[in-house]
Amino acid sequence: MSDDLDLDLDLNPPSLGDQMLSNDLAAFKRPDRLYPHAIVHTSKLTDGVRYLATTANAYWLVDEIVFAQATRKVRNVEFQVWDLTVTNSKATLVCYDDKDEVILIRDIGYTDFPLPSIRLFYTNKTLLLTGEV
Repeated sequence: MSDDLDLDLDLNPPSLGDQMLSNDLAAFKRPDRLYPHAIVHTSKLTDGVRYLATTANAYWLVDEIVFAQATRKVRNVEFQVWDLTVTNSKATLVCYDDKDEVILIRDIGYTDFPLPSIRLFYTNKTLLLTGEV
């Protein structure tokens, strides 16, 4: 291989542009259908959450939220607010109750999640996008 080749490779290309993904997610309103989580079948995903997980390769995010339901302090919160904040390929996932009290914080050592942040809700064993609540 020649040394004079200048290869500019993006090893983590986004599956969609940030703005395009944000616009797509904003279009989801009342869920038409609920999908069971692949492992925890009692937890359901809306159309929008399923789209997010598939398009942004973010099933790990869905799993983090659904698996956190196994802890009593999370499970006992009827209406949960989940905020993911991404900085320099690392993230923090925080769960709040409806009074803005922090219930759980998870540090994510690496992520290629394409948005700088997202808010999801978990209630009635269902994970929803902001517009689907």
